[in-house]
Amino acid sequence: MDPIGAALVAASAKETIGPITELIKKIGADAYNSLTSRFEGCFQGHVEATFARCSKMKNILYRDQSIDFLSQYVNVIFSLSGREISDSEVLSEIIDRKPVLICGTAGAGKTMFMRWSALALIKGIESYGRVPLYLEMRYFEDEFEKESLEKYVYKKTSATDDASSFSQFLSGLKSGLFVVLLDAIDEIKPSLRDRVVTKVLDFLHEYPLCGIVLSSRFDDKLESIQEFSVLRTMPMNENQIVHVIENLEYDNQIKSKLIEKLNGGLYEQLKEFLSNPLLATIMLLTFDHSADIPTKLTAFYQQAFEALYQRHDAAKGAYKRDHYAGLPIDRFQTIFSTLCFQTYINYKFRFSDGDLLLAFRGACKYNQEEVDPQLLIRDSMESICLIQRDGLDNIFSHRSFQDYFCALFVARYREAGVGGLIEALASMENRSNVLKMLYELAPEVFEYEWVLPTLKKFLSAFGKIRLDTASGLSRIFSGMYDSVDVNVKSHRVQIVSWSARSPASKRPEWEWMSIIYGATEGKIRLYGSTFSTKIWDDLDQFLETVPDDVRPAKDLIVGRIQMDSEDNEHRHIKLMPSDANWLIYSNLPEIFDGIRLSIRRYYREITQRRKNRRVKVDSLLEKSSRINSPSFGRRSR
Repeated sequence: MDPIGAALVAASAKETIGPITELIKKIGADAYNSLTSRFEGCFQGHVEATFARCSKMKNILYRDQSIDFLSQYVNVIFSLSGREISDSEVLSEIIDRKPVLICGTAGAGKTMFMRWSALALIKGIESYGRVPLYLEMRYFEDEFEKESLEKYVYKKTSATDDASSFSQFLSGLKSGLFVVLLDAIDEIKPSLRDRVVTKVLDFLHEYPLCGIVLSSRFDDKLESIQEFSVLRTMPMNENQIVHVIENLEYDNQIKSKLIEKLNGGLYEQLKEFLSNPLLATIMLLTFDHSADIPTKLTAFYQQAFEALYQRHDAAKGAYKRDHYAGLPIDRFQTIFSTLCFQTYINYKFRFSDGDLLLAFRGACKYNQEEVDPQLLIRDSMESICLIQRDGLDNIFSHRSFQDYFCALFVARYREAGVGGLIEALASMENRSNVLKMLYELAPEVFEYEWVLPTLKKFLSAFGKIRLDTASGLSRIFSGMYDSVDVNVKSHRVQIVSWSARSPASKRPEWEWMSIIYGATEGKIRLYGSTFSTKIWDDLDQFLETVPDDVRPAKDLIVGRIQMDSEDNEHRHIKLMPSDANWLIYSNLPEIFDGIRLSIRRYYREITQRRKNRRVKVDSLLEKSSRINSPSFGRRSR
């Protein structure tokens, strides 16, 4: 690898227009060369360490030794404003110093792309004239919460800690000589995350020429930052999945058989969740284990767990791995699901050795298992590969395993208060995967223990409200939203919103409807006709029908129009509960009534299903009682 200083000097010779040229004009060639020499002294070690770390990888197949990262990388495709964009195109955006936010679900390839980008940028310093600084934000420590982002980045990447070097680093940021890559923002502790997002905003405004790339699970706050181009990872297509499998170092005959099945229609059956490299790898293990692939997500994870628990080493021939704790699969699964619930609910995704030992010890105690937690740790890491080493810490081999086993714990929980467990999950960020898996594992638990009480509470509060009165409309409006945005052109609701609330405050009604929608993968949509019914056919004509004493002033209406764009297609007017006195004459009461009707209908469906099940069970018990009766079958004399 060429030294940073020499690469930047070489870049300056190639560039005819750009940040290096502008900087040289400003400070002179000698000063630029001196600056690049200083950067080499500060950041060469970080760049070399990043290159070494990103060039190798481990996963559930390659747990004993690292393999070449690029041999396993499959190009990621993103969605940007409805169009597909390749990873190479995204890299070009980064090189052009455009702020980029990479969003995706667990295992979707976010970190793989970040590592691929870091390698490409390091190799291209001489061509692009940018020095990449790559940080994994899961390591963000509490003591940095009061530091600016630029100070944090400098301290974590520079080998020199003096005021002069830091000042020159700031000059480099302002001139666009760096690209900052921050991986896994979502793994920062929730108590610190908002402050880190604020630091990112400050950084964007202070250093607009500096390239910055963030990766995260889906996060509304990050995605709302206007400066970012928000790129969402797209599910892998059939060719990409096949490519992943072909790249894996595994028994060629097994790989060929699986690829044949994928090409023969299996991909179409699985494509809803067969979306990323991790799932493709697990699928290969599962197929080798059972020669079959389930088409339900939770069945897929269960079978994958069984394959991992009883796996053989494809490189060494079929032999069963020893389990240090000697537990049968069901007892290990019970302990591990307890650990996953307890850690997930406490936002614990990364563990020191001591934390991991305490977590396993707590799970054993809860299940009254007399087993050495140290042996369970060895099983989890060496025998089954559900947990892996990551630097000085331990992490799940993939977060989706934690999601599945957390959902499994709740699905099997038989004590009172299971609704409280679900409520705790529903109150968390990034809970959609867990609740979706819970609904698939035990829909009756989700519906009976959490949905029914939630629906009942809503109907109790809003079921009898008269929506033909301003006070009634205002009450249900304020109970659900802080505001709604209505598209100026289509006259339909475009966005519903509520302001930030403290954890102890009441969840807005709209949010739990959204939770149910996500958990049921869109099967249960309680929004009624919110987004399809026009608030009015024409705003001006509607306002003429509103009585003079409550008609809003024209200036108020104009002031409410959000000027995001001159194009009416993207402009909207904000409506609030305080507008109920004139919105009562619009179609908004009809929209809210539609929501209420859909909730009432769902409530009746659940209660009827529950009643039918109880009737069937009572009938079976009655029949069983007759069969077991002493007089059953006795002939009368």
